[in-house]
Amino acid sequence: VAQLAHSMGYKPAYLNQYNLFLIRGDLVPARMWREWTLARVLEHSRGLGRYRLPFPSEECNAFVDGLAEVMPSDRAANTTATSTTMPHRGRRWWEHLPAIPRQVYSKGSEDGILEHIFAHVRAANKQYAELAVGDGRASNARLLREKGGWRGLLVDCCHSNPAIGLHREQISAMSVLGILERHRVPRQVDLLSLHADAADAFVLRSILQGGFRPSVIVAEANENFGEESQLSFPGRPVLHRNWSACGPTCAFHGGPRRQQSTALCGAGVAAWVGLASPAGYHSVYLSRTSLFLLRGGLVPPEMAREWTLARALERSRPLGRERRVFPREA
Repeated sequence: VAQLAHSMGYKPAYLNQYNLFLIRGDLVPARMWREWTLARVLEHSRGLGRYRLPFPSEECNAFVDGLAEVMPSDRAANTTATSTTMPHRGRRWWEHLPAIPRQVYSKGSEDGILEHIFAHVRAANKQYAELAVGDGRASNARLLREKGGWRGLLVDCCHSNPAIGLHREQISAMSVLGILERHRVPRQVDLLSLHADAADAFVLRSILQGGFRPSVIVAEANENFGEESQLSFPGRPVLHRNWSACGPTCAFHGGPRRQQSTALCGAGVAAWVGLASPAGYHSVYLSRTSLFLLRGGLVPPEMAREWTLARALERSRPLGRERRVFPREA
């Protein structure tokens, strides 16, 4: 029972004569994880009348045939009940994203994917910062705020709504640190979500260089850059953004008295990974439009070894993400 519960993120607390008492991992103090092993729980239970019995006892021999392991041995080999390492809630959770993550408020499946991630990665402060969020109705963080009790900062160039924490600010690589600091966003905020159009990569670079280390970063990854290009346009203000046969298109000032339109808004997946990896981030998922990155200290060892960008890209195909070449003739 302890081994099964540990794989789901629970810690044995006490045993009496009949029952094992378990505490969910996010409620367990760090010292308890280190020191209160199953052996100590068993030792404490002796005073409550629990006996140390051999297995199988002679009285039970007749019933041994047909027993099956609760936890298969290959799955449990590295998950002992006496472990002192606080687990993520659920073994190999990154391999078990729902086939169709639910979409509640976000434009894609972002809020459903975030719901899955934070069901297994403990939130430190339940705070978010979402930049260039529009009027907030399709915010990636809205489900967390309304259903999970999260709070945080929403920013957009053209909208304001104090009731949901939405502030009107001009976002750029030069201004973003001042915005985050003015609104007292924690350096290790749980979620950072970016929709800053052409300036995305330059905004994130400033944030990371400024010492911010969000637990999870969500960034729009433009398919039109393919899966290898690390290029991005310099951070010029976007005048407007639309969708075309080429995907997202944005228009910005291309020179005196004229606009320049391009389907190469923002940055591609390789650019985001190249930017975030030196800061210790690991790619987790890709939706049709967004890349999800997890801070290194929250990445389980098996995930770091096995869950490569190639596997994240493969997992993204059922979610509608296409494999495109760069540059495209279209």
